[in-house]
Amino acid sequence: MIITPNEGYIWQLRKLVEPPETLAKNGYIMQPLNDDELFMKKRCLGCGKTMHQLRVKQSPNNGPPPQANKADITPSKITPSQPTIQEGLNIKSLQTATKSGVSEAPKFSCRYHPGQLIRKVWTCCNRNASAEPCVGTNMHIPQNISTDALADKYQVHSTPRVVHMQRSPRVAVALDCEMGTAASGDSEPIRVTLIDYFSKEILVNNIIFPDVSMRHLNTKYSGVSWDDMNKAKRQQTCLWGVKGTREALWRHIGPGTIVVGHGANNDLRALRWMHSSVVDSLIIESTRAKREELRKSAEIESADEGRVGQKGDNGDIRLTPFSTTATGIAESTEETAPKVTVVRKPRQLSLKSLAKLRLGRDIQTGGKKGHDSLEDATAARDLVHWSIMNPDEASH
Repeated sequence: MIITPNEGYIWQLRKLVEPPETLAKNGYIMQPLNDDELFMKKRCLGCGKTMHQLRVKQSPNNGPPPQANKADITPSKITPSQPTIQEGLNIKSLQTATKSGVSEAPKFSCRYHPGQLIRKVWTCCNRNASAEPCVGTNMHIPQNISTDALADKYQVHSTPRVVHMQRSPRVAVALDCEMGTAASGDSEPIRVTLIDYFSKEILVNNIIFPDVSMRHLNTKYSGVSWDDMNKAKRQQTCLWGVKGTREALWRHIGPGTIVVGHGANNDLRALRWMHSSVVDSLIIESTRAKREELRKSAEIESADEGRVGQKGDNGDIRLTPFSTTATGIAESTEETAPKVTVVRKPRQLSLKSLAKLRLGRDIQTGGKKGHDSLEDATAARDLVHWSIMNPDEASH
């Protein structure tokens, strides 16, 4: 379906652009990362979690923090020594018997597998990929990587003002990325789709050949296999890394272009991209769901008060029995309040669920073949269009 880009429609679309504070609350990066935020991108050499996940605080001199300040550590009672990552203690050998006779492993702050995962088996303990970590230490040790190196890898970049362009940037586009997992544990974009919001013209629809080592491609969800990746490389149809992908997108996008997506904060963060003109169908639906929940609660309370204090024929106040359970209240007000099913669960706010609910469309039906970023970008675009065409429609 082609949408006519008249002034009235564009004005309605721009009304849906979220303010910077709302985008920031929903996971969008709205300012360049400072040194402290870059430090939080470091990962523990053992468990691989980021310093942000571990809430590690950097020392005043911007160097590695004192060991005691690395995290909220529960000191081990097994040994007073502080082993390095290479000297992690074998958890199985330190298991102790409890009163119930069940063997219990010590509680280390950092637990990990020091070996490699080859053919779904850890070389360190010869156990399968899902096995519990076999080694533990009493502290988290961050990577020894400079701030400049962190900035080169993680710093976000604003949409530039495009010059020497044969045509003007698009008024609005819809974006979707599919993700793999880098060896570092970071989400890495491996396929990207960009379409013109109004004409549905496909502007970018390419595999991204990563410039970092990959742990896996998440083919079950991303729909991208190594065969796909290598084929795109041979045919030279792939984009090269995150930087090359940003440049391909920015050929069609300027600072004022409206970028539409569903949970697009994940896409922009993975692309290390900072953009202020965003319409997010997930935020729209979340806000709608919260508003509808409040409306329904207010209706129930209002009907409840009316039933408790009804006047009799003689003007006396009489109490009307009612159920204090949520279900009972809903039943007692069935005639006065409309039935409304509120979208409130994360699963109900997924792109797949909302496409079915709002558009009557089945998407992401490929099973093990994974998602299709073109299908998802189109669905996000159509959900936003539905919201514009149904501004007062309640969640149902």
